[in-house]
Formats: sequence, C-alpha cells, structure tokens
Amino acid sequence: MDLTVGSLWEWTKLFVRDPRTAAQMVKAAKLPLEVSILMIVVAGVVSTVVSGIYDILIGSPDIIFPLSETEVIVFERTGPITQGIFAVITGVGLGYSISQVGRRMGGTGSVAEIMSITAVLQLVLTVIVVGQFLFGLTLPLVGFVLMMLGVYVFIRGLGHAVNVGHDFDNMGKSAWVTFVSFMALVAVVFAASAVFGVGPNGQIVPMPLGETL
Repeated sequence: MDLTVGSLWEWTKLFVRDPRTAAQMVKAAKLPLEVSILMIVVAGVVSTVVSGIYDILIGSPDIIFPLSETEVIVFERTGPITQGIFAVITGVGLGYSISQVGRRMGGTGSVAEIMSITAVLQLVLTVIVVGQFLFGLTLPLVGFVLMMLGVYVFIRGLGHAVNVGHDFDNMGKSAWVTFVSFMALVAVVFAASAVFGVGPNGQIVPMPLGETL
C-alpha cells in the first residue's frame, strides 16, 4: 500500500469519491497496528503546526457562551500543542472504541484493521484541513466549503470504515456502532478530564457593555 505524500492526494480523492472502495483497499493492505498509530500521530502533528500558524496569524479568541442577559461563561481556547495531543488521543481512542463496540455487535474487524482504516481517513481529513487553512486566509468562502466537505467526508468515510472493517451487511448497524463508539469515547474523555483536571476551565464574567445576547 502506497502512502507517500504524493499518493495521499489520490487517497483523498478516493475517500471523497468512493469511501467504500478506499476502506476495502486499506483493509486489504493489512497494515500493522503500530503503523496506523504512527499515521494518527503524523496527522496530529500536522494539525498542531497548522493550528499554531493560524494562532500566530489570526489569533485564538476565547469561546464565549451566554448564560443570561448580564453574564457569560468564557472558556480559554487551548494552545496548538494541547490540541494536537488531544487529536492523537481521540484518534487512537476512536479506532479502538469502534473495534470493541463493533465486535460486541457482531462485527469481525480486529483492532489493527479498524485502526488502519480510521488512520488513513484521518490523514485524508488532515489534507482537507490544510486546504481549509490555506484558502481560509485568502478566500474565506472556499475555506468554509472545505470545512463542510471535511465534515461530510468524515461522517461518510467513517460509516464505510465501520461497515467494511466489521463486515456488516447494512449501514444501519454501522451508524449505530459509530454513534455508540462516539458516546463511549466522549464519556471516557470527560471522565479523564475530571480526574486529571485537564479539561477546559470556564469563568463566569459580566456581559461586556454594549453587547447583547
């Protein structure tokens, strides 16, 4: 299986055009688990670099949620390195979660098989994210279109990854496995954040003068 920088563009086009065939080709390659994890790490590193450059050029505003007419809760946005580490952990966790949930629902995919497909999918998404970043600086509309394309490719590609990886005979079961896997991953992440105190810390502050909900 060819995964050079040049071939990554071909994989991106294939996942956009025919994600089922792409998933079948990745599964047939029988990539070792450590190679798949390395690909997820590479995707995380690239995301960290892109996020860091974006912070330097544009800045990283805080996330603000209104609570009432007079108060808002402010979350400080994490730095690019933290975001990259989080991307790697959740990337690996998602592949593992899908493999375990799928097997409990009748699937046959191993951890290595599922991880390989989700790893290549994450590299494909990284290509789209880089394009979104580059166009977003000069052509915001194109950047927005690429962002929506990334969401579409991820959801559709992940569905076929589960379907092919676990040899399911319908997409309905694949969608259910994906949903349960996401919920399990979110629960683990929130629990770990609470235990280790690494989650976002919100601060309730008065609504700035002149602003309304």
